[in-house]
Amino acid sequence: RGVVQTRVAQEYKPGTIVISLSQKKLWLVPGEGEAIQYRVAVGKAGKAWTGAAYVQGKFVRPDWMPAWME
Repeated sequence: RGVVQTRVAQEYKPGTIVISLSQKKLWLVPGEGEAIQYRVAVGKAGKAWTGAAYVQGKFVRPDWMPAWME
């Protein structure tokens, strides 16, 4: 639900995540020229960051948690 298989520009390498704040969509690129599109929530105008970032790792039990989980 809310997930769509789609095509994406060849410039994105497999493993890339692309986010469009204006469209409120995220694309995960599993292979060349293909993408999985998700709808996402975005922050308020003026509170967003721009640029590129790299995922440093995935953690089962991260050091940080939202306050409501403590």
